[in-house]
Amino acid sequence: DVFAELAELGVLGLTFGEEYGGAGRDVVAAIAVIDELCTRGTALAGPFVHSAMYAGLNLTESGSETQKRELLPRVAAGQCLFAYGLSEPDVGGDLASVKTRAELHGDVVRINGAKRWCTMARDADYIYCLVKSDPQAPRYENLSLVLVPPSTPGITIHDIDHIGLRYT
Repeated sequence: DVFAELAELGVLGLTFGEEYGGAGRDVVAAIAVIDELCTRGTALAGPFVHSAMYAGLNLTESGSETQKRELLPRVAAGQCLFAYGLSEPDVGGDLASVKTRAELHGDVVRINGAKRWCTMARDADYIYCLVKSDPQAPRYENLSLVLVPPSTPGITIHDIDHIGLRYT
């Protein structure tokens, strides 16, 4: 119910432009909201971060115009959540060493690999999946982010128990 109230107040669209249903504020405003939400625990700060930061900032900066027009109004309304699929079981924080690969086959992107610590993956509409897209390119220039719906055939999500939190 409180998450719906944040959407109604316009807080979930804080970091992207009014033309997409947002408020057009900057990351400093988003940090102030996170700080305020955390005064009562992280239960609401997490979904806010997934909306304002994962979706809002990333789509604004790197999304296509079609993605912005289709997805950002849904994010602002609290109807679309994003998760990150960056880290991997054998990679940890060295994200430039990801082993998950994406290959283009006609109009289809085939992804093979495993991700870990994808907070809210089970609840997300899309996972930003960091993939190695060009194995021949130099390090840091061989990576791409692909939006992957968790319901895509072939994806399996396993919960990871953690003190005080629940990861997938």
